[in-house]
Amino acid sequence: MSLRSIPSNPGRGTGPTKVLPRAAALALIALLSPTPQAQQESEVQEQVEVGRVIVDVRVIDRHARPIVDLETRDFTVKVDGQPVRVESVEWISGANPLLEDLPPGEVRWMEDDRVEGFPSRLIVLFFQRHTLPSRMVGLMVMLKRAREFVENLGPDDRVAILTFDTHLRLFSDFTDDREALAEMIRRKIVPYRPPPLPEPGPFPSLAANFDHDAAKRAASPEEALLITAQALAPLKGSKTLLYIGWGMGVYQGGAVQMRPEYGPARRALLDARVSVFPMDVTRADYHTLEGPLIKVARDTGGYYMKTYYSSYFAMDSVSSIITGRYELVFEKPDLPPEQHVIRVKLTPEARQRLVSEKR
Repeated sequence: MSLRSIPSNPGRGTGPTKVLPRAAALALIALLSPTPQAQQESEVQEQVEVGRVIVDVRVIDRHARPIVDLETRDFTVKVDGQPVRVESVEWISGANPLLEDLPPGEVRWMEDDRVEGFPSRLIVLFFQRHTLPSRMVGLMVMLKRAREFVENLGPDDRVAILTFDTHLRLFSDFTDDREALAEMIRRKIVPYRPPPLPEPGPFPSLAANFDHDAAKRAASPEEALLITAQALAPLKGSKTLLYIGWGMGVYQGGAVQMRPEYGPARRALLDARVSVFPMDVTRADYHTLEGPLIKVARDTGGYYMKTYYSSYFAMDSVSSIITGRYELVFEKPDLPPEQHVIRVKLTPEARQRLVSEKR
């Protein structure tokens, strides 16, 4: 059994317990003898500066299916190796931001009991283009899977589309128009026929905060992720980014390294509560640039998938994983205001129970 803890995203309130911003973690725990793709381990490093901490956790089995019946007693949390008491655990379906966190200009969403109109999930489709056949063929396959994905989304889900090749470009603001999204994926990505830059739509809008000039100057996928995260930051709550592409980083001196922009991009993704799910389109069992894709998934609480083996399995797995998450709340230990390591695991009893139930 392999357990994974992924670095943190900002916290917020939940239920009667107030969890103030700027201190939370997002973890993904893979259970029950996961596949090699799930062997992605990381320590959590984050500033713990508030009275209570919220940790977003996804728990999945070896088939990448979420496990949804866990309770407070099933989790253990340690900060710098010291156990802390988990106060509450709640399963959250989708990624609905808390209405209490909305800025004044968006309070209209709370008027007249219109909570049902609030988006269930905010999902970004990020397509990394390349003309190399080993990458283009896989991208073409995943364009079809992406169309099927948007066609089967819930009525309250919102999706935005971005592309990156020599620079970053916003194709579509967040929308629930599944037909328009599918048509754009079908006809605009390959061959490259960019639509006019979208005007900012109603809340929630990615275009409202998107820096088009900076996007034109973005020369690396790391920088593109930084710009995307900065545009997503004003939108409260968790977001999901499906990175449908072929790699990141640069190969130098016999090793692959992240570009310098990755550090700020990682921090911005965590601040914006964005989980990145890389879906590797390269037609190969292994390639040098997949390591950085695994890293960005591990660092943001996402999940790396190869599409070479089965594009259906890859998209189906990610679709399943993002259906929901757990929110764990624990009291901040008495520690100085600096970086601390947060580890989230299932208790031995919980793991044994889950293994027994799967037999």
